[in-house]
Amino acid sequence: ADADADVDAQPKKRARGSTTGQAAKVVSFQGTDRALITSTQGRLYSVNLTDQARSLLWTSPDLETCNAMAARSGFTATGSAYGCVSVIATGAGLQPTPVTWRAHASKVMHLAWVEASEGAASQLDLFTAGMLPHAEVAWWKIQADRLQPLLVARFVLDTPTFVQAIALVPVSQVVLVGDRNGCVSMFDARVPADEPMLEVLAGRDTPSVQGANCRERNPISSLPDAHRKQGVTDIVVRPDGSIWSCGRDGHVCRYTVLEADAAGAKKLHCTSRHKLHPSVSWIQRLIFAQERPLAVCFVKNDFWLWDIAGRSAETRLPCGGGHRSNDVVVRSDGLQVLFAFVKQPGVHVHCIERDRGLSRLGLRATVKPALHGRESNCLGAWVAVTAKDSDEHVCIVTGGEDKDICLSLFDAKAGQLNPGMFRFQGSGAAIRCLSQHIWPDQPDKMLLVTAGAKGHICCWQMTPAGAQEAVQWCNWPPPWHAKLATSPPDARIMDIAITCLGPHSFLLAAVYDDAVLRLFLLELDRKRFTQLRQSDFHNRCVLAAKLVRVSQDVLLVLSAGTDGRVAMWDCSWALRDVLAGIHDKVAAAAPLGQPLWVEKLHQSGVNAVDVAVLPPRAPGARLRIVTGGDDNALTASTITVNDAGNNTTVEDDKPEQRLLCVSLLSTASVVSAHAASVTGVSFLGDGGLKVVSVSSDCRLSRWTLTDDASAISCADVDIVDVHDPQAVAVAGRSIIVCGLGLQVFSV
Repeated sequence: ADADADVDAQPKKRARGSTTGQAAKVVSFQGTDRALITSTQGRLYSVNLTDQARSLLWTSPDLETCNAMAARSGFTATGSAYGCVSVIATGAGLQPTPVTWRAHASKVMHLAWVEASEGAASQLDLFTAGMLPHAEVAWWKIQADRLQPLLVARFVLDTPTFVQAIALVPVSQVVLVGDRNGCVSMFDARVPADEPMLEVLAGRDTPSVQGANCRERNPISSLPDAHRKQGVTDIVVRPDGSIWSCGRDGHVCRYTVLEADAAGAKKLHCTSRHKLHPSVSWIQRLIFAQERPLAVCFVKNDFWLWDIAGRSAETRLPCGGGHRSNDVVVRSDGLQVLFAFVKQPGVHVHCIERDRGLSRLGLRATVKPALHGRESNCLGAWVAVTAKDSDEHVCIVTGGEDKDICLSLFDAKAGQLNPGMFRFQGSGAAIRCLSQHIWPDQPDKMLLVTAGAKGHICCWQMTPAGAQEAVQWCNWPPPWHAKLATSPPDARIMDIAITCLGPHSFLLAAVYDDAVLRLFLLELDRKRFTQLRQSDFHNRCVLAAKLVRVSQDVLLVLSAGTDGRVAMWDCSWALRDVLAGIHDKVAAAAPLGQPLWVEKLHQSGVNAVDVAVLPPRAPGARLRIVTGGDDNALTASTITVNDAGNNTTVEDDKPEQRLLCVSLLSTASVVSAHAASVTGVSFLGDGGLKVVSVSSDCRLSRWTLTDDASAISCADVDIVDVHDPQAVAVAGRSIIVCGLGLQVFSV
């Protein structure tokens, strides 16, 4: 932005590093082919990015202290340190005289052009933000033909601060304002039909509007800790109505506007919040390239272009840090991103090729896209059959420390894994465990339950996309969050299990790190969670839970804890209580009673449990329980469950004392099954004679049991390429392992 030869002006002060006394101050893109630059000598330049031709657009004393600039098609707005706002026609064929007026009592902090859904095309909507004596945002209507500004309203924040982001939500008729304190405030943007807009008095030293205090509006809703006191940097409203924000805390949030009461008062609600990466603490802007969200980040002195969906950095380049004036724009094809920043005395503009940006900059390309931002803690898999050619596909759902739920698809016939086909926010905390229920008559329909930190339990129902192939899952409804008051606020759910009780009723078994096993009733038709029973039998952290349907009227629940014991309870009363409606009369947190069967199978914590129902042999039913623990051991136990008779009837709020007799037939154990803790176990097939286990030693072992389950022998061992394996699941002829990644093996 050096001075042109045809401009006869002497600089008042020589800028550092400039030989002409002139240096760039603020840069902004106008479209994708022009860059607008203000200089320290009060000049506004236009630079054609194609041939780098420069032209002087305007000269004004207000541009010497310009610290904010916003450009749109044909028009540019600038703000000065003295509270003045100037609007200049910078488009081709537009020649109205620039207008300047005193918009605020002090420094203009932010400018934003918005697209309103209503109003004539000859009016432009401009928002300006001032700082003192109080933080305020002014809404102006600009007459395009003669640049006449009209005041619509002033929005006053609760606390004095810097305003850094402004957005208008036309559908909800609200204005969102983000400030330096990390708060997102919402204001009513409805304009009464009988309230005329106030005309502006042009001039740098004259108050713009006489008696403008009548237009002041206060927030109707706010989220004080939306970005953790670090500052909101950008708010984006998408054409589909979705609302996004980012901040200097490294988080991306999404919101929705709710009708809070019958009077019509609106409320701002944060639906999701997640951190991009541990290294990212400053997100400057959110941009969208062909509907794919990208984050403009600054890490130390480098600029990062971060792919939010792919969870990877597309481009990194040195720029000196985010405190410099900068701007970003995406070209229409979505394959090129323009990034400009001021580095005195000039401006640097980079054209980033998104499809080959990493290789062009000499950075190492990602071999495979990341499944989760951090490790995957839990895993579920089931077999789905496509409606097109009846080929079997394995649907894989994972949850991790990044609070996301990811659905992947494995084509067993082609041997191709498509990771991360769908990704959505699970809850406000890390996901530790999940469980799913597949309807036998509808294999393309699944009920998913996730749980983890902070005691959150979320329910998700998946349905296929109409007549399309069953593997093309969509229609993910919002989850039902149930933060139960009976659990401590800092309790962490270590494992969860689900089983069907009726057409719309499900029993959930959740184990907590506060040594308690809790049973809940989930009613889909009523969208309600109800706690039924609980037990603190282990007196230590409980790590695993399992629900087993032995017969039509026998239901068992198993739990395993850090004490090395596995306990079993009879929950058959839940089947009859739901049918009879007695669960509505049972008081919450009623004791579950003493377990039917307890066995110490490990020397330390039991990390994983799986149960297989064997073919019945008179008398009673047979179960085989396989466990893996922190002692590196693998254990398989066979038990029988007999009905001893003398069943009692159900009384008001007392659990039924059903008499079941449990006997241990055999126990087989491998003391050193792995070189580290066993983190996952699962049966292969329905016979209960083949077992697969995975461990922190990055080995996947296949085991074979004798017919009487008195001995276990190792059949095969595979090396797992996934670091720190956390879980294993079997679906059809596929074995899936998750940890810091996802890997599929063949049975």
